[in-house]
Amino acid sequence: MAYHKNKQYPIPVVGAYIFNKQGKLLLIKSKKYKDKYGGPGGHIEIGETIEQALKRESLEETGLLVSKPKLFDIKELIDSKEYKASGHFISFRMYCRALSNKVKLDQREAYGYVWAYPEKALKMKVIAPTKQSIKKLIKLKNDGKLF
Repeated sequence: MAYHKNKQYPIPVVGAYIFNKQGKLLLIKSKKYKDKYGGPGGHIEIGETIEQALKRESLEETGLLVSKPKLFDIKELIDSKEYKASGHFISFRMYCRALSNKVKLDQREAYGYVWAYPEKALKMKVIAPTKQSIKKLIKLKNDGKLF
């Protein structure tokens, strides 16, 4: 990730919080997260909806088809120390359901992954913005509003 070419506007990105049928969350380990865990995601392309970007990024980075995407959080990230590259990003956080557990990582994006219950994920080496979103997901789950 890098600054937009003209550096006048923030870059819209999507963050995928992918759950399997067992209620576990997919976390990927990536150099872009300084070797910590985070979620798949990336830039929203011109002409693409947030939902389309979520499905594309999920497939590209993890090999997973996903369903039932729902927006649950929006984060503004400005030169976050949690990320290898700097920039100003508006991150649309969406949770969704994986149609299978067969992860096939794009090795350019990530080199490891784990399926973890959200409560356990909070105890792992996870980047701070992802931890904040996981806490929101746990609250949604406890309130009966997740899926």
